[in-house]
Amino acid sequence: MIDNQNNTQNSNDFMAEKIIKIMIKKIHIILLSGLIAAFIVLIAVSVFVTPEYQSHTSFYIYNTSVSYDSGTISNNDLQAAENLATTYSKILGSNTVFDSVIDNLNYKKDLSRKELRDIIKVDVISDKQLIEVSVSSSDPKLSYEVAEAFVRIAPKEIVRITKGGGVEVVDQPEIATEKTSPKTFYNTFIGFIAGIFIAFVILFIKIISDKTIYSAEDISEKTDLTVIGQIPEIIPPNNYRYWSLREGGLIYYDDAQETE
Repeated sequence: MIDNQNNTQNSNDFMAEKIIKIMIKKIHIILLSGLIAAFIVLIAVSVFVTPEYQSHTSFYIYNTSVSYDSGTISNNDLQAAENLATTYSKILGSNTVFDSVIDNLNYKKDLSRKELRDIIKVDVISDKQLIEVSVSSSDPKLSYEVAEAFVRIAPKEIVRITKGGGVEVVDQPEIATEKTSPKTFYNTFIGFIAGIFIAFVILFIKIISDKTIYSAEDISEKTDLTVIGQIPEIIPPNNYRYWSLREGGLIYYDDAQETE
């Protein structure tokens, strides 16, 4: 039983050593696969993915105007304001607010609710009295003007609908000068890692599924038999092409030039 466990352990160690040696020997293929995958991702991102530009604005939520005007803010007011932030975020994503934003975009009357919903993201900042509205589109000017329309519309619509509390603008939107997606370098790096991983997996599967015997170690590993002898590889000198065995086991080389 112990011998079988030792043989199994030796076999596993031999296989692991074999895999490592082959992987090191094929490292150039693995790296080349990574570079090829990275190049493909780079081309795909550059040619087929439309760049997007983002503008954003944020709003501060407060509970009642009375306590803030008096300079006194209670914990109840803060807790209520945090709770209101979730409600207000739903209002900002409502059809009523969207219709008001579309009407406010004088030059873009044909913008539909669905198109507007696809480019807008409303987030509540955790444990804060803040709501952030992000607008992402392929047109930096459109992103800016939609965010600016939210600045004009949101405070009035929220107060009108809720009949209480209030909203103050914290960040004014700006026209984006750099694209926010795609992240070309990041995507290319991920493609490089993916290419290396795929090449590694293919080589690994090929190694463990290869049952060909290449050496005496392979015989010992696959059959648990001890190799007691090997036939040496005979490599003739460069100026000889043929060899043959003669009496007494002598190896005789035929001159390549004479045989031609």
